[in-house]
Amino acid sequence: MHEKRFSHIAQKLGRYHESPENIFLPLGYGADHRQLTRSFKKNMNRSDDIHGVQKLTLPNPSPLKKNNSSLFLHLPLKKLGKTESIFTDRNLGIFDDRFKPIMLSIMNRQLAVNTYYGNELIAPASTRISIELLKKFDTLKINFTVLKKEISILENNERFDCEMIRLINTQKHFFDSLTQENLPQVQAQVKAFVSAGLSNGKSPLFQLLQKKYQQLHPFLEAACGVLTSDKKYAAVSISLNQIIHNDRLVFNKKTMGETIAHIVKMSWIAMIMAHELDDFREDEYRELGIICLGHDTGKAFIPQEILYKSGRLTQLENEIMKSHVLFSFLMASKDQSFPDFNSFVMGLHHVKEADHLAQSYGIFHDTPTSFYRYLNPDARNRLDQAYGLTKKFYRIVNIADTFEAITASRVYKKPSSIGKALDIMVKENAKDRVLYAPYLNTLIEVMIKTLLPENQVFRITDKILDLFFPAGDTTSGQRAYMKKYHRGIIVKSCKGLDQHLECLIFNMALKKDRKPVQLSPRLFLENLFF
Repeated sequence: MHEKRFSHIAQKLGRYHESPENIFLPLGYGADHRQLTRSFKKNMNRSDDIHGVQKLTLPNPSPLKKNNSSLFLHLPLKKLGKTESIFTDRNLGIFDDRFKPIMLSIMNRQLAVNTYYGNELIAPASTRISIELLKKFDTLKINFTVLKKEISILENNERFDCEMIRLINTQKHFFDSLTQENLPQVQAQVKAFVSAGLSNGKSPLFQLLQKKYQQLHPFLEAACGVLTSDKKYAAVSISLNQIIHNDRLVFNKKTMGETIAHIVKMSWIAMIMAHELDDFREDEYRELGIICLGHDTGKAFIPQEILYKSGRLTQLENEIMKSHVLFSFLMASKDQSFPDFNSFVMGLHHVKEADHLAQSYGIFHDTPTSFYRYLNPDARNRLDQAYGLTKKFYRIVNIADTFEAITASRVYKKPSSIGKALDIMVKENAKDRVLYAPYLNTLIEVMIKTLLPENQVFRITDKILDLFFPAGDTTSGQRAYMKKYHRGIIVKSCKGLDQHLECLIFNMALKKDRKPVQLSPRLFLENLFF
């Protein structure tokens, strides 16, 4: 299936160039290619001036074409008044003649899981839905959109091919722009911005980690220096520059936007994990820092309406988002004839651990966005030879990347607590073995040891009281007294989520121990945000 698909791409795009400057895929040719090139040239001279500094800027990929509205049937439930209903007014919704053919085919069936997001529901024509659930949508005033026509796998693949050709040409223009004279100025600006981020995390818990592991800061600073001075990383630093610029446009602020904040925070997490592991030598810390700071630079090529979308991504948008792994590899290598270790790991940072996902090299092996599929034969051989050496790097980057993503606030979601994030990762790993368990256990241990150390004093909450006093055994006055005048202290910490902290609860006024207790670290971590 995929071999035919990639053969189809090759026929569409032409043959590989033999030039040593060859990039991962041949450029398109013919009328389509000329049209794409003209569209990008319009964006090539865009000038952006933030804080008076002229920037080297990537040509911004043009927006994806919107799907033809005639393909949709839309129930604008959100626009209905509180007393209006698609079930009481036959002209408002599902009983309208326009909706009968599509709605009759999906009534009295169950809606597929995970198709609802926010206040929008978009479902394919074959979606199975119950009339009761549709009534629930009506009550909640959730927009419900149904495709009149199924999009076939072939149509989806062709759309993806077109988007990849467009992004490839964007990248071609990007590499051509690296000879501009103001490159040193851009590199210096990126270095100053990222360095400031490495030292000034806003979250109190993030600051606590930085303070405790301050000996790792010089390694991250050295990594930042390499990425913003070494010639071979010119594409990486300009990509970081573009991400900083995009973040500022979207979030309208001078501080770090969500993409750069993610890069900085996950770099710290990965370095801290490496420090706690026996697998990493100190002379490898800088290399790990380079890989972490450069791991998401491919997002500079992802269209902004996808990268910052507040709702659920479509299948096509999701595949385009996944291609950032491929572009991160290209930013760090540029020339497939001489790919290096760091560029490989940047492309592997989403690799999964499960045996049935072997050779996934960045994305699940059964998707078209796995960058391994786009490598020329020589680069594939190099990666196969280096693969064993990359494991400990991509394993740690994958875990740090996943943890930060879950705990962070995004335009499409609220942040999850540290406890919830760790629970999600443990649960998913037990199910599909996507993460390297020993390294995941190290992350858990680091969080518990740092945030719940011995001699840490804590307040008494209703939840703690409920654990030791059955309902009805204490009056509201007694509970209020205990919460006001009693405190707890961690006497002995633990290493895992399923272990217990040895604690004492004591009366502050009388300075007297009251009760030794064992508390789960989840009790505290579920309320701590990174």
